[in-house]
Amino acid sequence: MTLSCRATTVGLFIVASFLVWALISFQGLGFDSQLDDRRLQTETISGVSVHSYSSDGPLGRRLRQDQEKDWVIVLDESHAKDKKSETSRRICKAGGKCRSSNARFAVVRATKKELKQLLKTHGKQVAFVEEDAPMFIEPEIPTPVKKAAARAPGVWSWGLDRIDDHQVRLDNHYDALYTGAGAHVYVMDTGIRTTHEAFVVGRAIPTLEVSGHHDEPDGIKVCDGDVTCANDFHGHGTHCAGTVGGRNFGVAPAATLHAVKIFKDCAECASGLEGKWSWFVEALDWVVARGERPAVVSASLSGPSHGGSFFVQMAVRQAVEAGVTVVVSAGNHNRNACNYDPASFSEAITVGATDWEDARSTGWGEDGTLGSNFGSCVDLFAPGSGITSAGIASDTSQSILSGTSMSAPHVAGAAALLLHKKAWLTPKEVRSTLKLEATSGVVTDRKGAPDYLLYVGREPCAFSPQQNTAVKRQGTGGEKLKRSDYGSDLEYLNACSIACREDSTCKGFVDDPTDRRGRMCKPKTASSGYGRQGKTFHVKGDEWC
Repeated sequence: MTLSCRATTVGLFIVASFLVWALISFQGLGFDSQLDDRRLQTETISGVSVHSYSSDGPLGRRLRQDQEKDWVIVLDESHAKDKKSETSRRICKAGGKCRSSNARFAVVRATKKELKQLLKTHGKQVAFVEEDAPMFIEPEIPTPVKKAAARAPGVWSWGLDRIDDHQVRLDNHYDALYTGAGAHVYVMDTGIRTTHEAFVVGRAIPTLEVSGHHDEPDGIKVCDGDVTCANDFHGHGTHCAGTVGGRNFGVAPAATLHAVKIFKDCAECASGLEGKWSWFVEALDWVVARGERPAVVSASLSGPSHGGSFFVQMAVRQAVEAGVTVVVSAGNHNRNACNYDPASFSEAITVGATDWEDARSTGWGEDGTLGSNFGSCVDLFAPGSGITSAGIASDTSQSILSGTSMSAPHVAGAAALLLHKKAWLTPKEVRSTLKLEATSGVVTDRKGAPDYLLYVGREPCAFSPQQNTAVKRQGTGGEKLKRSDYGSDLEYLNACSIACREDSTCKGFVDDPTDRRGRMCKPKTASSGYGRQGKTFHVKGDEWC
């Protein structure tokens, strides 16, 4: 599952776009050309906006009318507050085959005729309808052993060795100030081999399966202690979980890892997996309603965007508003991440991948044309080439893979470290703190992405506040940021620091609550100030800022 780039509000219901990213094999991948030819459409039925996609031509039009499809019926806000889900269940049973339902939406398999009848009866209770679609994991790229050997021999993954230092200096150690204890990371993927020694006993928990369990309440199977539940027979999820918090492999080795399986094992499928976007959203809703806190979601998923899926973005937004930090991969297409969901969603933290020389990862795939996505929708980079982590062949096995699927779990683990230190941080505060503390000036070939490489060491970029101090004039000409535009003081001060950091002439900023226009920060070219009651001058650190 991997939005303009970073649109934060949606005034009208955006036309849904769910083109399928097909995982052809472990060695190659590409779009299904027939699916890529489909065109998006929106129509109004009984006053309800219905978003779907179909092929051009008479055959496509005929299929739109006669073929059964899975429809996500999103309830109007006034009815979505029904915690018992009675409205959703009633709508779900009213038309076609009821796939699943919860307080926010129902999934119904129906023809267009059946959908029209359903909306004729229940349209006033529905906000909009969107066609469900297949989803696939962000394909991982197997890494040749000769390249993987570049990792430092004293640590199990070179990625860990890289992110605890500002310079490319692999010293065979991983030294983070915190361990992620108390944080809960929900790895939404192919499951986790929870018995692997990397997860010790009880730290990786089978939690949830959301993969078409039509016989289960709300279509969700809660594992409830069943060790066979949410097991990984593919490898992708276990590898990601190991990088988040596995012993010897993980950024946050004391975090609690939750196996959330949102793909069904499928022997007849080309990739061996089957998935639906609604399954991802159902899992997110479950974490919001029943998950433990503080919570992080790690989702290495991708799909093309042509206007964005309002349904999926709405779910990510609601999760973030509920205090759940969502981390996603930028994608492995070597293209602009703003053209893919959920990498383009402004609410999620989008992660690109780097190699051993701090260059954006490229040269992946059989023909060498794949690589980390780029552009302004990427929040920061993390190691993603030749990453060693837990495998599924046995409880001691390892695998070495490349991809933004491997870089995103580094950041999910880093988020857990921050929540170990300050469990009350909001997702926006987590994002801004990660960017403020990141290493800058090292990532090459970014192609419009910000110059931030994940850093979790003991010397992050920091600004020193000097109370009752100001600076006369000497402004950089940079933008003045208003406190009223941010949800908290920390988010505001982080934004001021990041803006100063990105301005080569800025030596610090004045936080001025006395301005008649309201509290705001003002970037300055001076590194020292004078006494002024009520104002605070934040001086940029010299070494790593």
